[in-house]
Formats: sequence, C-alpha cells, structure tokens
Amino acid sequence: MVRGTLALRLPALVPAGRPVEAFATVTNRQGPAFPGVPRPGPGQHPQLVRLRAEWRRVDTATAGDAEPQDGEIQTLFLDRDIEPGQRFRFRGWLEAPSRPGLYLVETELVQGSRGDGWHSIGVAKFRREVEVEPSTGAAVERDARAGGREVIGSVPPDGERHAD
Repeated sequence: MVRGTLALRLPALVPAGRPVEAFATVTNRQGPAFPGVPRPGPGQHPQLVRLRAEWRRVDTATAGDAEPQDGEIQTLFLDRDIEPGQRFRFRGWLEAPSRPGLYLVETELVQGSRGDGWHSIGVAKFRREVEVEPSTGAAVERDARAGGREVIGSVPPDGERHAD
C-alpha cells in the first residue's frame, strides 16, 4: 500500500564534500499523519518521519550491489506534520560525498529512532544519479550555466505531477 509520494530535485553535478541544496515534495495520500514536529509533554513524542538519503557509488559497482560510501546516509527532518491529503514542499541540505564519482542518491521517508531502527512508511523510494566532481568550483559553475537539471518524476514548476 502506497501511502504517499516523494519527489526530490538535486543538481546533476555537485562538488565533492560540499553542501548540496535539495528540494523535496512529500504528499500524504492516506492513513495517519506523517509526524514531523515533536510534541511537548511526557509520552507526546511520536517517532518522527524523516527523509533518508543514501549516496551509493555506482561507477565502481552495479547500482544494486553498491554500498553507501563514506557513511553517506543522511536524514532531513520535516518542518511540520503532514496530514492526509496534504502536500508539503521543503528545502534541505545534503552533504555530497568526499570522493568524486557517479552516485545513485536513493531517498525514502522513514520513521523511527536510532535506538529502535528505521522503517519505511509506505512511500515509494526516489532515485537520482548525481555526478560528484572534485571540489574546485568548476562543477558549480558548469551546472549553473546548464541551468541545473531535474530528473523525470520530480515536481515541475506547476507542481501538479507526482512521482509514483
């Protein structure tokens, strides 16, 4: 059962070891709210939903066999709860891997905690290939000149299409 959708916009070319601006759109289609904000008081802290991103190097192994590199599993907090029927857009920052190469960035929404572990909340994973170049500034300039590139399935400017 797919409870929602996730779309992510990332540049196709990023400098190694630098912050990368990411734009995400999360839609809760059904079921309970995706809790994103802690509640005050005892017993009022649901396990929060986060966007989890893994950078898997794919130019040295097949995408299915690649393991996350350099501990490149990162999470971004939602800024608010997302109720059924709501769509939420937010901006966050991911850290690009320190080693140049071609990476598959796989994102999903997860719920849990470090102590209890993370589990998917029923939103399809979103995948995007990103080239990580040596951090010389050339990668940023080249991508800016190209106008940035967006993967099929991410939310276009009109905001109406979903990644399923």
